Amino acid sequence: MRHWLTILTLLPLLVQGQQNLVPNGGFEDYCPNLDQGGAEIWNVQPWDNIVATGGGADPFNVCAQLQIITTDTFHIYSVPENNRGYQFAHSGDGYAGFYAVSDPETYPNGREFIQTSLTRPLHAGVRYEVKFYVSLTEKFQYAIGSFGVHFSIDPLQAADYYLHELPFGTEPQIQSPSGVIYDDKENWMEVRDTLYIPRTEEAGQQWMTIGNFLPDTLSQITFVDSGAGYGYDRSYYYIDDVSVIALDSVPSDITGQEALGFDVWPNPATDVVRFSVRDSHGRSSLGMTIRVLDAVGREVRHSSPSGKEGLGEVDVQPLPTGIYFLELTGQEGRKAVRKFVKQ
Repeated sequence: MRHWLTILTLLPLLVQGQQNLVPNGGFEDYCPNLDQGGAEIWNVQPWDNIVATGGGADPFNVCAQLQIITTDTFHIYSVPENNRGYQFAHSGDGYAGFYAVSDPETYPNGREFIQTSLTRPLHAGVRYEVKFYVSLTEKFQYAIGSFGVHFSIDPLQAADYYLHELPFGTEPQIQSPSGVIYDDKENWMEVRDTLYIPRTEEAGQQWMTIGNFLPDTLSQITFVDSGAGYGYDRSYYYIDDVSVIALDSVPSDITGQEALGFDVWPNPATDVVRFSVRDSHGRSSLGMTIRVLDAVGREVRHSSPSGKEGLGEVDVQPLPTGIYFLELTGQEGRKAVRKFVKQ
């Protein structure tokens, strides 16, 4: 009986650690219906879109009604058959769709972005797995290789709706790997990466925006086929199962993180990184741990301060050149992070 009590006590912690911060990441909680004027992504709460095409992102679901277009009958927003192509949901009954590249002559750099708020802000010192699935629609000719995800404190807006400009001039924190073209019209392709925010002042983002953040000239636009006879000279994707999951536990005392004084030298470093730790509350540095993380938050080295003096060093000579983070975890889960460069 004691073993069962232990398992039940730990279970809520495990579930919390794997909680998806994206509400309605599968676009399930809405039934598109043109008769009620509801075939727009903003009806799939809490999702919205940023448009630079003169249109808007679309919801699709198996519950969508038959709609009449000219002499043909379509399940316009249904699943699996709709006016963009034919695809089953990656899971559940629904998904969304958006233009990743529009007609370059009519809408240069025209595209659509989907956006939602997270259930809680992102925290410093925590690795997040960011993941979603895309499938190129069969009626469109072109594929791209440049999906990105941008996290922001406030919701983003298009710079100029009518000039079809991108919504902002900054790079997304998550960018799909170079050289991968998302050209599969039959299956879902995974887009996944790890996000790591090293410093408290760089955290706090609670809005997530997904789309193609690169201009047409850099979007790796690739001709796939004639678009199932329709020949639409654009790139339109279904998207499903969007998730942001914390891979590390979130400290309960976020406001107390920088109560830890934390110095790192030399920077840049070639062989050894030295550090000193000062606890402004007067507590000993015993029990504190140091981790060296790479640019995506993976641990590559670890160490501990030596006694009350709070001094230590980490051998970084074997590490490849690049940007790294020294993460200190103190008592009560408080964290502080410093960036350094390995030459």
